[in-house]
Amino acid sequence: MTRFHSILIIALALAPGACHEVSSARDGRVSSQSQSEAVTTEAVGNARLRVFGTEARAALGVMTAADSQTRAAAWARLRTTEEYKRLSEREQSFHRPMSDTAFYQWLTADSTIARAPILARTLDAWMKSDIAGAVQRSAAYLPRGTPIRARLYFMIKPHANTFVYDTEHNPTIFVSVDPKVNAAQFENEIAHELHHIGYAAACPAPTAATAQTPMDTVANWMSAFGEGWAMLAAAGGPNVNPHWESDSADRARWDHDYAHVDDGMRQLSGFFDSVLTRRISVPDSVQAHAMSFFGVQGPWYTVGYLMARTIEVQKGRDKLLSVICSPPKLVLDYQQAAIDANRAGEHLPLWPRKFIEQIRAYVRAGTQHAGGAQDLAAPPSSL
Repeated sequence: MTRFHSILIIALALAPGACHEVSSARDGRVSSQSQSEAVTTEAVGNARLRVFGTEARAALGVMTAADSQTRAAAWARLRTTEEYKRLSEREQSFHRPMSDTAFYQWLTADSTIARAPILARTLDAWMKSDIAGAVQRSAAYLPRGTPIRARLYFMIKPHANTFVYDTEHNPTIFVSVDPKVNAAQFENEIAHELHHIGYAAACPAPTAATAQTPMDTVANWMSAFGEGWAMLAAAGGPNVNPHWESDSADRARWDHDYAHVDDGMRQLSGFFDSVLTRRISVPDSVQAHAMSFFGVQGPWYTVGYLMARTIEVQKGRDKLLSVICSPPKLVLDYQQAAIDANRAGEHLPLWPRKFIEQIRAYVRAGTQHAGGAQDLAAPPSSL
């Protein structure tokens, strides 16, 4: 499973690849394209993204094949692509082996084949898209000079979800080609996931202790508040609704959940207390409870966003970025910023006093977790 660390910035170093490339530059942006037009390199300032569309091209070949021989050849190509192999690797890491048969049946279903033309147009547009805006949003919420390598996989697959993988060794963003995603949503998605990759690079995972204390476990899971950081970065600032580009249903869901962020904080407080008092102590049980707070965009998102946004509004972005590698310090700084805001008339939720005292003692002892969250939650299926 992947490690989800805590931190941000974006200077994406170009990952080595095997394709032959030709480069061109325009307006400070470099775009390199492979001879097959299935792999490109995007350069924006110090950022480098290797963009792959080989699996998607092969999938379209399967869907539009005129005869069984052509379809079999396209399917063979698809199964050998880097994207497909690494998706299978990721699924295996979550103990849910990927079925080639099920994937092929989905690709060749009449309902999928009927979507081939619009999927092809969407892929063409995305392969030519300018990611400068997404990179710049991510970079604004990352420490300067954090070099990372990133691969961006555009894939045609059964589930239309986007996620990061292997942020420690070969940072990758899997993006499902989805015609329903408009240009603004696409940029927001990429900015969010780029932030996760920078988040992991800026704060490397510490060497695991042989005997973790309950507070170590709590601090480790606090790095999942990085989901809230990514929401703030992708939005472009504290005064922009994180779902401004979404459809009305998604925006209404977020607005409702964020309006009840105090409920989310209470849920997380209960979870943290259960771990600290050892009512929940078995690792699998701890993980199961922690994963339940991801949801569509559950408390890890809403509470993480609340804390990051409040610190930036009250204390400035520099202050916010100063605690990016220490989730416990994030909690402490939020608590003080919220107290100050409430004195001025706000009504922000506060962490329980006992919990704050425990976090303060942990930080004072110099054992605060500097980065590296528990394994990032997996969606029900990533295919």
